[in-house]
Amino acid sequence: MDHSIRLWYLGTDKLQERIRDSMTLKGQANFRKELADDCQSGRTIQIHYPIAINTDLHNDYVDCVRFLGHYVVSKGSDMSVVVFRFGSFGEEFYKIRPKLQVDTSALQLVRMDLPDSDIWFIKFDIDPLNRWIVSGNKMGQLCFWDLTEGLPGVNMNVTVKIAECCIRQICFGANGRIMVAVADDYSVTRLERILEGEDIPPYCKSAGLSSVNGPSAKRAKRRSRKQGRKRNSDSGSSENILAVQQVHRPRFTINIFRRMVFSGTLPCSALPPILKFSFEAMTTGSNDFYYSNKYEDDEYEYRHVHVTKEVAKLIPKNRLMSETEWRSLGIQQSPGWVHYMIHGPERHVLLFRRPLPNKQNIAGKPTGQAQVGVR
Repeated sequence: MDHSIRLWYLGTDKLQERIRDSMTLKGQANFRKELADDCQSGRTIQIHYPIAINTDLHNDYVDCVRFLGHYVVSKGSDMSVVVFRFGSFGEEFYKIRPKLQVDTSALQLVRMDLPDSDIWFIKFDIDPLNRWIVSGNKMGQLCFWDLTEGLPGVNMNVTVKIAECCIRQICFGANGRIMVAVADDYSVTRLERILEGEDIPPYCKSAGLSSVNGPSAKRAKRRSRKQGRKRNSDSGSSENILAVQQVHRPRFTINIFRRMVFSGTLPCSALPPILKFSFEAMTTGSNDFYYSNKYEDDEYEYRHVHVTKEVAKLIPKNRLMSETEWRSLGIQQSPGWVHYMIHGPERHVLLFRRPLPNKQNIAGKPTGQAQVGVR
C-alpha cells in the first residue's frame, strides 16, 4: 500500500523553457518535437527523482494533493486532510538540493477530520482566493473549512448535503464564487457563493429566482438569517450559498433552488425547486445506456458503456460478447468497436475499443477480438 507523498522540482532552466514553449505552442496541430527532450526520438522530458518523500502523514492511500501557498494539503483514505510542509522545523521549504539527496522529513501543521471518506477517489479543492477547503464524502455532504483567519481547525466549519451518495470531485471556478460537485448518482451540482446583502445574479432571476420576494420566500429568508447568525458566531463567516442548478442523469433533471445559508447546514433537498425540467437520455426500450467520452493510446481508441442492473443480468459472465450480442442489448455504436475486457457483474460497465484509423489501414483489416484481461 503506497501512502507516500512526493515532491518533484520543476525549476531547472530546461524544464522552465519547455513549460513556456507548451504555453506558446498550445493550439497548434502538432508540437511534440518542440517539447521533446530529444527531437529525434520525440521523447518527453522525464524527471526520475523527487526532492522530497514522506510516508508518515497518512496510513492509507493518498488520492488528492493541492498546494496552499508554501504549504501542501493532502487527503487520504484514512478519513483525514493534512496541511503540512516538507522539511524540518525552521528549515526552508523550497530549495534546490543536490541530486539523489531526498528529504524525508515533514512538519504537520494541522490534521482535519473528514468523516465517511474511507473510500478511494474523493477529491477536494481549494478556491483560487485560498479562503475555503471543500471536500465531499460518501454520505453526499460537502464539508467546508474556513481559511480566512489562517490555518483551518480540526473540525469543519460548514456541511451542506446535496446528494444521497458519494461526492467524488469538486472544482471551483476561476473567481472562486462558483463551485461544481460531481456525485455517484450521475449528478452535477453547481453552487454559487453570494455575499450578505448582494443582489441575486441576473441569470438566476431570469431562471425564476425573481419570485424570491414572495411571502414564503421572506419566511425562508428569515429562517436562513437566523441560522446564519447562529453559525456566524462560530465560523466568523456571513456568506450565503446559492445552489443554481442540479443536473441528474439518466433523466438530466435540472433544478433551480433558492438561496442557502453558506455558514449553516441546510440540505438542498429541503428547498423547494423554482424551476425543473428534464429530457430523456439515450434509451432503448426500458434500458438506459451511458456512453463515456472516447480516449486513445498509440494503437486503439477506447470507450466505456455503463448499463443498468437489468441489462447487467443479461451480460455473459465469463466471456466477451460479439458485436451481434451487444447490439441485441440495445447498445448503439458505430462499426468497428469490439468488447475487449470482462468486468465483474457488479460493475455494470462494458469496455470497448477499436483500432485507430491509421493503424487499421496499416494492418489491412480490423483487429479481431482479443481478451486482454479479466477483472
